[in-house]
Amino acid sequence: MIPRLGVKYNLQITTISKTRETYRAAEYQQTGLPIAPAVMLADELLVQGGPISEKALELAIQRHSTNE
Repeated sequence: MIPRLGVKYNLQITTISKTRETYRAAEYQQTGLPIAPAVMLADELLVQGGPISEKALELAIQRHSTNE
């Protein structure tokens, strides 16, 4: 879903995949990034630890696009 919406709205998608141990490490926690699973749009954390519907994600993308 996310790659397809990235193409539709001309967004750069970055996927970060790490081990659970890495996400729990003090070094990762100092980055300020959310613990997976999570979806961020620019600096906005849309969801962490659970699913997000395609409609909710698309609405967030549209909202972000109009605020630029």
